[in-house]
Amino acid sequence: MGKDKGSLIINKKPMIIHILETLNHQIDELVIVLNDSDRIARYKYIIQQYENSSNTNNINNTNNIMKEFNNSYSYSIQFVEDEIKNKGPLSGIYTGLKHISSDYTLVIPCDSPYIDADFLIAMFKIKNQILTDLQNIDAFVPSYGLTSDINCYNNKDNDIEIRLKSFEPLHSIYSKNIINSIKKLLDSDVLDLKSLLKEVNVYFINIDENFSKKSFKNLNKMDDLKL
Repeated sequence: MGKDKGSLIINKKPMIIHILETLNHQIDELVIVLNDSDRIARYKYIIQQYENSSNTNNINNTNNIMKEFNNSYSYSIQFVEDEIKNKGPLSGIYTGLKHISSDYTLVIPCDSPYIDADFLIAMFKIKNQILTDLQNIDAFVPSYGLTSDINCYNNKDNDIEIRLKSFEPLHSIYSKNIINSIKKLLDSDVLDLKSLLKEVNVYFINIDENFSKKSFKNLNKMDDLKL
């Protein structure tokens, strides 16, 4: 698209605002990972501007901005900069996991404004249910084409290549236990999420049985904004 997608307007709101509003009363904390300080300042300004606070003319007054819009949501918001630059989404997940306080975190991209509360509730419910019996799951990943949910122990599962053909790694839950695994991949310049999921214990969630596919729709072209 060539633009900062999270700041683009859809249905009269920036995409990031759609996501923040959906997260309200569903989570306790949010870490927004961006690749540099300029984008962090821009996103703070966008959120603060939308909330009609008194500091809309001062993009650099980030402390006051944080106080303003943190009061608008039921969860805390923390902005962090990619710790490892120019490494794509894998670096963002790595940075987010290092800064989140919980043991697991749900990753959501900034260009998916149609994520709904039902998706969030279902993801957290499935994660909590599975962890009552299985304590060593590193990732909960929605996937297409499954006949049922599947527990996949990395290299022990011969069909993982098939399951990774159509999946949603940027709408998934990850454990902090995989931070070191991600760092090794980043250090080796292996940046695809498939490589990560081959190294960890994954629970694949059947999309057709559990979610509306609209929650996974991301906006990649300018024409998508006409929806």
